[in-house]
Amino acid sequence: MASSTDLHFATRVGGKGGVMRAHYLLFSLLISFPLAAQQEDAQSDGAYGLVLEEIIVTATRRERSIMEVPLAVSAYGAEQLELSGVTDIRELMRIAPSLTLNTGQGETVGATARIRGIGTNSDNPGFEPAVGLYVDGVYRNRAGVGYNELGAIERVEILRGPQGTLFGRNASAGVVSIITAAPDTEPSGYGDISVGSYDSTRIEAGASGGDAASGISLRLDSVWHKRDGFLEDPNYDRTFNDRDRLFVRGQLMYEPNPDTTVRLIADYTSREEECCAAVGLVRGPTADIIQGISLLQTRNPGIVGIAFDPYDRKATVSAGSGYYQGMDETGVSVEINTSTGLGRVTSITAIRDWQTERGMDIDFSVVDIGERPHGESATGFETFTQEIRINGEAGAVDWLVGAFYANEDLDYTDVLEFGVGYSPYANAIGGATANAVGAGFAQLGAGAAAFEWGAQQLAMGAAGYAAGLAPFLPPGFAVPQPTATLPPFPAFPFSPWTSYEQYSGGAFYGNGSRDDFEQNSESWALFTHNSIAMANDFELTVGLRYTSESKSIDANLQSTDQVCRPFSGQVLGYFQSMQAYLGGLQAYAGGVNQYLQQLNGFVQQATQAIPNPIAQAAITNGAAAVATGYQELLPNLAGLAQGGQALLVNPDVNAGIGTMTAFACIPFVDPSLDGRYSGSQDENEISGTVRLSRQVGDYLVYGGYARGYKAGGFNMDRTGLISPILTLLTTGRANVPGVHEWAFQPETVDAFDLGAKFEFENRRAMMDVNLFYEKFDGFQLTTFTGLAFEALNIPEVTSQGVEIEARGVVIGGVEIYGGVTYADVKYGEGPEYGVRSGQRMTHAPEWTGVAGATMRFPIGTLEGAFHVDARYTSEHNTGSDLDIEKLQEAFTVVNARLMLSRPGSPRWTVDLWARNLLDEEYFITAFDAPLQGSGTGPGSTQTFNAFLGNPREYGVSVRYEF
Repeated sequence: MASSTDLHFATRVGGKGGVMRAHYLLFSLLISFPLAAQQEDAQSDGAYGLVLEEIIVTATRRERSIMEVPLAVSAYGAEQLELSGVTDIRELMRIAPSLTLNTGQGETVGATARIRGIGTNSDNPGFEPAVGLYVDGVYRNRAGVGYNELGAIERVEILRGPQGTLFGRNASAGVVSIITAAPDTEPSGYGDISVGSYDSTRIEAGASGGDAASGISLRLDSVWHKRDGFLEDPNYDRTFNDRDRLFVRGQLMYEPNPDTTVRLIADYTSREEECCAAVGLVRGPTADIIQGISLLQTRNPGIVGIAFDPYDRKATVSAGSGYYQGMDETGVSVEINTSTGLGRVTSITAIRDWQTERGMDIDFSVVDIGERPHGESATGFETFTQEIRINGEAGAVDWLVGAFYANEDLDYTDVLEFGVGYSPYANAIGGATANAVGAGFAQLGAGAAAFEWGAQQLAMGAAGYAAGLAPFLPPGFAVPQPTATLPPFPAFPFSPWTSYEQYSGGAFYGNGSRDDFEQNSESWALFTHNSIAMANDFELTVGLRYTSESKSIDANLQSTDQVCRPFSGQVLGYFQSMQAYLGGLQAYAGGVNQYLQQLNGFVQQATQAIPNPIAQAAITNGAAAVATGYQELLPNLAGLAQGGQALLVNPDVNAGIGTMTAFACIPFVDPSLDGRYSGSQDENEISGTVRLSRQVGDYLVYGGYARGYKAGGFNMDRTGLISPILTLLTTGRANVPGVHEWAFQPETVDAFDLGAKFEFENRRAMMDVNLFYEKFDGFQLTTFTGLAFEALNIPEVTSQGVEIEARGVVIGGVEIYGGVTYADVKYGEGPEYGVRSGQRMTHAPEWTGVAGATMRFPIGTLEGAFHVDARYTSEHNTGSDLDIEKLQEAFTVVNARLMLSRPGSPRWTVDLWARNLLDEEYFITAFDAPLQGSGTGPGSTQTFNAFLGNPREYGVSVRYEF
């Protein structure tokens, strides 16, 4: 029964304030689990029972009840996954509060998994995940590689916190381990057809069976899913963010004797989808330029350049472009388990091949500014892994030793092209910027022209003075003449603006870049993990792992440029001519001073040689008039020189010149970065764990320390190199780009936790509480600036908080579950952190919570069930640069399912389902629209886009099992 406290909190859920307090409801729900279970102790079990299923996990590479494992681990069985409608990995968020799974530019290349707010966000294949993903013990090397259909699943385990001992590298935040349903000799099968909104059709089927006498059994599972997109193109009849995927998994199990099993698994996945489009979130001034160009190019008054009502779910794209992603993945693994005199031996051998192609409109507007042409950009992984473990017991010690080896070949090709709309767009912005900058130089030029006129008048006066004295001077005397000449003022050549094409003699359209990367990664490790039973029900766990990692990279960057080099050459030439002009002014001042000295010497000599007072006065007074004029000119000369120098270092002028040059030499296509690059990186790391636990009746108390490790690598992006053209323009000296500019260092974490697990009334309720503190050194972060991807090693990031998860069976067999995670995840403090100093981490909400309930009830000879679940996410920033425009407010997503089934075998089920039942509106990630402004907050010129969360979906499913 719910307590009055529960009811009090429940009345506060509703509206914005209620959403902000949703974690209180979840917490009160968790507290009520053991109370409700105890109150039900006197009741009979009834038709549906009051006992929770015991979950056996392999989080420690041994089979143990989840309530006996001294780790922060969550586990979800097949029934709970089915009730919650979890059919792919991303949907695990519905039931796992500490887990977050997001996508960016595409599910195949832009996926990110986070645990306790920690993960690696990158569309770049050079970055490996912080959350390790394992399927049947086989490591999947990137999050996007595993963003597929699940098929038939036995259970999912989520290990929270670093798992550096048993899972090794790239598990610094945690591990998601998926265990699929294994073959069985008993014949069985199922078929599931689901139809829903957005013309969704999903068909899943599987069968298993074998021969008990021979010990051979087979299993086949398959999924086909097709659905229209959630986003509509307002200009052309098409949708984006659709589904079109096929998954097949076949298995063979061979059990020659009770002590040996051999499990062969082969799987294939195919995807052909248009994902992921973005909507306009915040309108910047460049949106008006895009709208104007689209009107001129299409002559269509109804054309939409960028749609800025995000939850109208309209996404713009240029004609003929899109967001294509095609993927094919195959894998084969063999797992052998056998008992020997030494212990239980496990060997897992796997070969996987993952290939994806994509194309995308990189500016997310109707104007064809730039694109990745359809199917020309590709990523491929060929991976071989081998793990072998030996587990045994020696007295009070349950010991395990093992070795792991992985070899990964990564091929990555990135192709970018200027679109037909790039020229008018770049010229509009470059021209406006040039004219604004040119106004300052024009004002300086006006001053220079006035100075030149004054200098000419003085030179004429000096010449007249000399000519007037010449007839009266004795032989041997000559009046000195000023020889210094003013340099011509260099007019700013880009104002009034014409076009990049005219200045450079080239064109943008049809040109671009092709960057090819090849990387080999080789990793091997030795590890041991040992549990020691001690007196008074204490258990000590000690683990250690040594990992050796090596990476080598070869890259070939090519571009076809017709604008950047000649245009930037003109910009550089103008700056050099301005510097020469300022130097000329200094030389002119020196010449004037030299002339004045010569004039003074002439006056002294001439007045001594000519005794005539009238002549002396003429010589003296004329020279004084000439000298006074020049002396009055020199301060103006200094002012002109200072004005010119100030203009060259003026931030607004430099920003304007930078903008002009950036549109001619965008980082994606910068030709000064062309060439071949090669390099390697070697790492050796020790990770491990020490834990102490004690079983006290039905309670387990545990705590310990763990060290995790995430490999370093290379940022596979042209924009990660420092541009020689831009450094030449800004410093006067061109740098030499190299592989060292791509390299980023490994990430390590030291973590401490203290937890307890409670089991109440013979498994009528269970609860897990965990306090954690994690300190990351060298945290790997990527951020997109709108022009380039930057790779950073953040010196320090901390994650600390508490997790509570619980399940219980209450009145009438109603099963409820819930979980709350409070995570305070922040960057370190100091000037080296910039705007991130002391701030909350990207994609790290302070509070997340899940809650769900399943009620079963008889309907004659049939069985009915109703399931509802919800996930609450508090406010968080979705941008790695923490721009205020990227802040997502708190939101709650509710899902529901109503089922009717015939129990027994064969069994059929019909269910009505709804995802995001209340049609909650939220975005997953907001980002700077490429090439569309800069800045954040007041005064920003940046347009911002966003990838949206899914809208409400609903449908019906029919399932048959035998």
